Amino acid sequence: MKYSILIIAIDCHFSHMTRFVCNLKIENPDVEMHYLTEKDKDKIPEDIIHNVDEVIHFNVSNGEGGYYGIYKKIVSLKKQFKKLSNNHKFDIIDIHFPHYYMAAAMPCLRKMSKNIVVTPWGSDILRVDGFRAKILFRGVLAKCDYITTAIDGNVGKRILENLPNSHKKFYFQAWGSETIDYIVHHIKETNTTAAKERFGLAGKYVITCGYNAFRAQNHDKIIDAIAGKRSQLPENLKLLIPVSYGAYDKDKYIAELKKKCQEAHVDALFVEEYMTVADVFLLRMATDIFVHAQNTDAGCASLQEYVLCDKKIVHGSWIRYPKLDVYSPLCYYAASDFSALGDVIVDAYHAEPIKFSQEAIDYIKSNGWEVRRKEWNDMFEKLATSVR
Repeated sequence: MKYSILIIAIDCHFSHMTRFVCNLKIENPDVEMHYLTEKDKDKIPEDIIHNVDEVIHFNVSNGEGGYYGIYKKIVSLKKQFKKLSNNHKFDIIDIHFPHYYMAAAMPCLRKMSKNIVVTPWGSDILRVDGFRAKILFRGVLAKCDYITTAIDGNVGKRILENLPNSHKKFYFQAWGSETIDYIVHHIKETNTTAAKERFGLAGKYVITCGYNAFRAQNHDKIIDAIAGKRSQLPENLKLLIPVSYGAYDKDKYIAELKKKCQEAHVDALFVEEYMTVADVFLLRMATDIFVHAQNTDAGCASLQEYVLCDKKIVHGSWIRYPKLDVYSPLCYYAASDFSALGDVIVDAYHAEPIKFSQEAIDYIKSNGWEVRRKEWNDMFEKLATSVR
């Protein structure tokens, strides 16, 4: 079925958006996609350009300069969306990683479509506070038609805390993982020893810390926890720190982490280059323990990928995954806070691997894009049909 959709991807990582666009196109070659971004065309991945019908470029400032800078940003966006609304109509508008300043665009979006969908990514909802949170919830989420997140998940609960009467807006769609699909198809083709050789880690005991270069991953606290228990961990220990993508200050942050590892006398390898899906799979396989202790999270695909690769996982128990935690035993060793993290890492090192339940494995396998892309397209087709 053919339908038209405007995908608003302002300040969104291309790695995630590329997978979303490509998988939607695979599922439905007839979909008419319009992709709105603030990125310059020469920085947009070819896979996005080749799979969408139109790339719409907006000039979006970073809002520097206090309240006046924010005001200028909102006014500029409102003018650009008003101009767009004069000559565009869509069956669906899907806002990814919603920002508070999108509130200024909502009247124009409503003029362009009867179906306004908001697709949260997690941190956009869980980490916003103050006046930005108030505007995001009341000005964007309260005025959209559908929110593609689980009502009982961390993001859904935060939304309901701020919008108690928004139950009918929820239309759960899980974000797919190409890596999950890849692992399912290739898990028997390699082993931990071969994967370690790919990263120059032969003979090392590998603890992987986080999965991107955002400060919310709390790499510094993980390094401190490991340094504090260094004598109780293997002599051949090597930290593996994936930082191939992150915030605008990524390079500065990586330099800080390298200095911290040096001062803590912790041997570490930083993976800074872009990784293909095959590379990500090998990184998962090269790991002995994965430590995940970021501030907040919606539904960590990385953690699930480590489960499929049968790895030990140390996880901050302040993050709960309602759809995964129902399976027994839990897929990870839980640290109640950062003061306990070092001890839990040592315990995980000495412990026998957790025997994951087949139910948990089957659930994780269903989170690959090969399953999820059909569900996304089915939702969009249903919404498009409802307005015709």
